[in-house]
This record gives sequence, C-alpha cells and structure tokens, in this order.
Amino acid sequence: MRKIFLIYGDPSAHLLAVHLTRQLKKQKPDIEIKGLGSRELTSEGVEILYDLVSLSVVGIFEVLKNILKFRKIFQDTVTFLKKYQPDCVILIDYPGFNLRMAHQAKKMGIKVIYYVSPQVWAWNSARIKQIKKNVDLMLVIFKFEEELYKKSGVPVYFVGYPRMQFIKEEISPEEFRKHYRLKSNGPFIGIMPGSRKTEIKYTLPIILKGAHLIKKDYPYTTFIILRADKIEESFIKKFTLKYDDLNIVMVNQHKYSAIKFCNALIVCSGTSTSEVSLLEKPFIIVYKLSNLTYHLLKRMVKTPFIGMVNILLGKMLIPELIQEKLTPQNIYKHITAYLDDKDIHYKTITELKKIREILEGEDSFKKSAQIILNKIL
Repeated sequence: MRKIFLIYGDPSAHLLAVHLTRQLKKQKPDIEIKGLGSRELTSEGVEILYDLVSLSVVGIFEVLKNILKFRKIFQDTVTFLKKYQPDCVILIDYPGFNLRMAHQAKKMGIKVIYYVSPQVWAWNSARIKQIKKNVDLMLVIFKFEEELYKKSGVPVYFVGYPRMQFIKEEISPEEFRKHYRLKSNGPFIGIMPGSRKTEIKYTLPIILKGAHLIKKDYPYTTFIILRADKIEESFIKKFTLKYDDLNIVMVNQHKYSAIKFCNALIVCSGTSTSEVSLLEKPFIIVYKLSNLTYHLLKRMVKTPFIGMVNILLGKMLIPELIQEKLTPQNIYKHITAYLDDKDIHYKTITELKKIREILEGEDSFKKSAQIILNKIL
C-alpha cells in the first residue's frame, strides 16, 4: 500500500486538499493518506493528527503567541514521519511550517512534493534555494511560477488554477434575492473581510466606517458580508452591532452567487481576490497588519502589487488599500467611483475578462494527482 502524508494550515487550502485527496483515491483507491490540516478532511478518509487550520494566524507576533503549540506539533510530526515512512509528503502552501518540514522529510529520504508555491516571487526569494535543496517536485498554479522555478533548476510542473472549476453561481440572481429577502434595488456592496480572525480584527472596523460614509450618500445601499466557514457569525456581529444604521446581510452560503449579485466589493487580500476577478466584478483590495509586522514584511516584498489580479495583468487595475492607505475615505472614494463612473466600471470588467483567459486550463486536481502518483509508484 502506498502512503502519503499531507500538510496544510490555511483555511483557503482546505478545498484544494479535499479535491486533491479525492483524485488521488479515485486514481489509486487503496492509497493511505494521513496528515495535518482541518479535522473536516477526515470525511474524505484522511487521518488528521493535528488541526492546523484552527490555529491559522497572520503576522509575526501572532505566530509567536502560539509558538509552543506549533513547536510541539512540528516535533510530534517529525517523530511520526520517522515511524510512518510515507512514500511522499505533499505540502500545500503554508511556507513557514512546510519548508521546515520539507527539510526534515528530505533528511529521512521521503520524497517531498510541494503543491501551490509559496509566493517566493513576491517576497523572501531566498526560499528558492531552500526549495531546490529540499523539494523533489513543485506543482505550481500560475504559468509564470513554472518559468521562475525552471530558471532556478527546480523540477516543476504547471498544473493550472485549481479553483477554476468551482467558481460559478450556485443559484440565479432572482433566487438569491428571494432567499435573502433583499427588497432594495441597490446598490449592493459585498464585504469579504478575510478567513482569519486576526485579519478581520484589523480590517473590518475600517471597512464598516467606510460603509457608513457610503450609506450617507447612497441611503438605499445594502452591504452583503460574506462570512468564511471558519468564522462564527457572533464574531462578525461584535463589529457590526455598532452600525445599526447600515443595512447588513450576512451570507455564509451561495458565495459565488453573492459576489455576482453585488455591484462592487471590498475584499481582504488573499484567495478571494482571484475568485472575484474570475467572476468579473469590480472590487478593491484591502489589508492591514500590526504596524511592526507590516514594516518588517515590507522590507522583504519584491513586487509592486500584492493582488494576484494586478500581478497577472502587470499593472494596477484594482485599487490596493494596504496599511495606512486603508481608510474609510479611500474605501468611499474607490467604491463610489465604481458606482458613479460608467467608464471605470466598464474598463475594470473588460480587463478582468483577461484573468479567465490567463488562468483557464485542464482539470488541475486530476493532473496533479497523476503527476504525484507517477512520482511515487
């Protein structure tokens, strides 16, 4: 029996882990998979040693607060791998933890496959040397990443953008309106405040202040908050309770229908920005960290943009309100520009259509599973 050990720690990686696991088991039914990730992956027949997703945090100091937990998980995993001796370890993004684990697995003679590259092209490019030394194969989701790794002599395959097949409306606009009892004729502004509590704590209070400014000039506006699965509704309400005057609807299902229904969105930097781009909706990118964490990370950033849409297009199409630029006034300025200026709205949607052309390809999970199994069989 072939054995695989899978590791991921970001909430956004769970969907990738689920579908990669299904493809691996479909192509080789007797394969055994264990790992670190979300407890929810046990429904796919995967034994999870630790729920890393529940510990997901952003920022240097936030990680330090949990350092003893992470250290214990890391040491326990190394001990387990020595006994378990899987045919390969599959690492999904999560570089702070996974690159260290790659080093340990390599020392044990276990093949290391990295699925979804760390953003070495954006910051901390020195990690490419680590990857070349400790990773047997990179499976990347953007074409430019394949070229980058080839130049550095790292074995690599471009497997396509894995979320492409899921990004489509779950229900029609009419059904969405009826389901959430939306009586207003708009405008409808979407708010995607992030999938981690630390992100939400820094960004949502400012977003809501911006929403308050919008509401003053556009009194019939409805704000649709798209709540991530791992975030409790009560946590979001801690912030929204101060804004009784805002017409807020909270959505946890029908994510893509909600995005399509909105006139424009305010989106926390991350996977969601690519999803909104593929649904061709105008949006702004927001992000905020503690000042000390931000200034430490800023020194390592090598790209002029943080949004994948802007990186892929090679220009600033979507406004990025990062750190000190994230103000209620700037949110108001850019969102109302989408509402008022037809030229800006049309130009944005026209440019976003190019993202689908750039990312479209074959079934990423099927291709990835075939490559992985070929590597270990």
